[in-house]
Amino acid sequence: CLSPSARQSSRLPIPLARRWSASARPTASGISTRSAVSCSLPTCRSRTRCLNHSSTAGPRSQALSPGRRAFQSPRSRNASDAHIRFAATMPGAATAEAIAYLLANDIFVVAYIDEVLHIAHKRPELDVYLSYHPEGAEVRVCDDLQAVVHAHAPTKVLFVAQPEQVAPLLAELAARVGDRLVTTQSHALFGELTALGVNKGVALAELARQLDIPRDAVVAIGDQANDLEMVEWAGLGLAMGNAIAPLKAVANHILPTINEDGVAVAIEQFIL
Repeated sequence: CLSPSARQSSRLPIPLARRWSASARPTASGISTRSAVSCSLPTCRSRTRCLNHSSTAGPRSQALSPGRRAFQSPRSRNASDAHIRFAATMPGAATAEAIAYLLANDIFVVAYIDEVLHIAHKRPELDVYLSYHPEGAEVRVCDDLQAVVHAHAPTKVLFVAQPEQVAPLLAELAARVGDRLVTTQSHALFGELTALGVNKGVALAELARQLDIPRDAVVAIGDQANDLEMVEWAGLGLAMGNAIAPLKAVANHILPTINEDGVAVAIEQFIL
């Protein structure tokens, strides 16, 4: 692990700096990538969509996605060959129970199954959710969503609600199915459920193990509750300026906000 002084430094320690010292090359996005660097994109986007993004980052990039699936990260794939490195699905009975509770409380629910978004009804909340995913997604309306998730294990269930509703709903879900599912918040409007033991930190640690990259050579950036484990696990954990307070508390450094290009600042300050 990084020493306390190194973790607070404005630059990566020498061993980590050397790991990133290969010659840079330009990409179509204008971002300079390095041949010795593996880039991971923990995302709630589908496998197909996130591969489009991760391919821009270069052949060594990895997609930790809801994939076919993986949430936050129940599944990770290589951008170049779509090889599945890690996958986990949710238990059908617990997932159906959680969905039944949400639907009974008139909450819009999305279940991720095999690259397809399964919903019970089309509602305005669908457009709200899809507005955060301009890359597009296939949506399927189900007559009995509970029966579908019971028969076909999803990798993530997401619900859309008003900001003041999300935390209480997650608390009630944790009380009902917390012994069988993980509950977390990924946005002011979004609550999510995944299989036990699934989070971005677990996926990132497993990916680093498979790529033989030591923990102290890993940098992670996040802003929401579903980034907590990832930022806390990384050798250098960075929080966006717009991040929630608990994430800032576990981070080694706080970056500018997303509107102030915080990620670009991190790359320039800690990596290049």
